[in-house]
Amino acid sequence: RIVRSCPKNYDIRRIVMHGGHLPNAYFPEWFHERSVIFLKRLLRNLSDDFQIIAKNVLGDMPERLLNIVMEVGDPRMGICLDIGYAGASASVRVTDWINCRRKQALS
Repeated sequence: RIVRSCPKNYDIRRIVMHGGHLPNAYFPEWFHERSVIFLKRLLRNLSDDFQIIAKNVLGDMPERLLNIVMEVGDPRMGICLDIGYAGASASVRVTDWINCRRKQALS
């Protein structure tokens, strides 16, 4: 409800939101499925000029967030790389995020 009111009440056209996956809290498949459902439903209720940008959080894997955005399949959905979170992760390098996004752009 709050996001839907942003364009009308605050002249906001873009929001950045955490991808939200917590590795020890959710099964990856469940998280993927529920995220796609939620984002499609949210975008369906927003104007054509409103964008949602998903950003990584600590522990995220590049492919996980990118696959969600690709399955949502809406040009209003994008990705933002938070290099602070990416740099703080011991398991994923910042270059892994960049290379993952580059592969998607080429396909």
